[in-house]
Amino acid sequence: KTTLAVEVILPLLEAYFRPEGVLRRAPSNKPARLIGGRTMHSGQGLTPENSMRTASLALNAQAQQKLSITHADAGVLYIDESSQLQGALNHAASLRTTYAREAKYDLNRNNYSDPHDRYGRMAILWYSQDHLQLPPVPETSSMLAPFEGTRADHKVGATIFRNADLVYQFSTAMRFTDETLIQILEAMRTPGGRKLSRAQW
Repeated sequence: KTTLAVEVILPLLEAYFRPEGVLRRAPSNKPARLIGGRTMHSGQGLTPENSMRTASLALNAQAQQKLSITHADAGVLYIDESSQLQGALNHAASLRTTYAREAKYDLNRNNYSDPHDRYGRMAILWYSQDHLQLPPVPETSSMLAPFEGTRADHKVGATIFRNADLVYQFSTAMRFTDETLIQILEAMRTPGGRKLSRAQW
């Protein structure tokens, strides 16, 4: 997944949109470094202490200028390890990106979560994940968690994710040659689960 993204698809997109037109993001530092990008928080000018509620996400003049520099001309947003991305943070990033791009593209900020307006109508929004990765903590903030009992900002962020136009799933683990490990991974990917043999344990 990462090799395909970093060595093939992202360079191709950068040839079309220019390197500064392809934003590489991840929920935490390690995957962000691995893809040569930034964390979702830092890419939006947020700190972990910032509130993710809609009213708290408005941009002041300085933040508007900084985000416009990086986001106004971007054509691609690539988010790696999106299985660890919290719904509320996905919502916040889409809203703030819309704020940063609304003047240039005459956007209606009220439509920031619509399928064709998410992330300020950026041409390509690409979520990449390994569904065996752990969800964010707490698990209820995962974009795949049930909506019952969650806040509106979480629901909006999760809905943006769930409205993806195209989904591709790799079914072969290319980096593993150990048969036992492959069997364990296949068992983990079986809907409803599957018991492991003693040797696999």
